[in-house]
Amino acid sequence: MERILQSESCTKGETDFGYEFYSVETGLLEREEVFTTAENGEVTTMVMTYSDFRDTGNGMYIPYVMEMNAGGQIIKFTMTEVIVKKKQNPKLLLEHLNRIF
Repeated sequence: MERILQSESCTKGETDFGYEFYSVETGLLEREEVFTTAENGEVTTMVMTYSDFRDTGNGMYIPYVMEMNAGGQIIKFTMTEVIVKKKQNPKLLLEHLNRIF
């Protein structure tokens, strides 16, 4: 198994925190662990694991397999195809932002 670097990052509040684990060899994010404290004091854990990274053709690597374990419930996402738009239309982006704001 590869060695993993660990980095702590804050998420929402003071009682919520998470860890990110990166591959030393590739630098890619392989695992996230997020701990959230509910109002009743109960701590829930969500672990997201990323694997099967593939180059999209422009040097951007995307995990084709993602597995989420939230409180013992496991959900696995497997992508069969990823389409990356090479050129964005700035006019469409501005129109979208104007609708939001």
